[in-house]
This record gives sequence, structure tokens and C-alpha cells, in this order.
Amino acid sequence: MTDGPLPRAALTPGTEERAARPLVDAAGGDTDLARAVWAFAHGMVILELDGRFPTNADLEAAWRRGLAGLGAARA
Repeated sequence: MTDGPLPRAALTPGTEERAARPLVDAAGGDTDLARAVWAFAHGMVILELDGRFPTNADLEAAWRRGLAGLGAARA
């Protein structure tokens, strides 16, 4: 679903904005932060699904650090 170019011309107008709204809202309306969080989350999930982390990796810690680094984690 997120591999390859997105055929934007085939999308109903407003589809991307509606799909992104929950993440943009969670990022306090900051679309740049929302995109960075999406990219981080996408990369983490793909790496985990592909078994690219060592078996002893603390993925919860990696998620916390990554989100905190983006300024998206809440105390």
C-alpha cells in the first residue's frame, strides 16, 4: 500500500488530507512533524516486519527514543 509512487490523479479530491488529519492533529497541526512521524513509523514497521532488527533489540525503547527525538512523544 505504501510502496511505489502514489497515483494521486486517481484519488478522490481530499482523500490524502482526510487520511492524514488524525496524524496532523496529533502533531499539533504541524504537517512537517506529522510527515516526519509518519516516515519514522513507516520505517520502523517495515524493518520490524522484515526481521531486520536483532532478536535482542528493545523496539519499545527505539520507538520511544525516535518519537521523543521528533518532539512527538508526550510525557
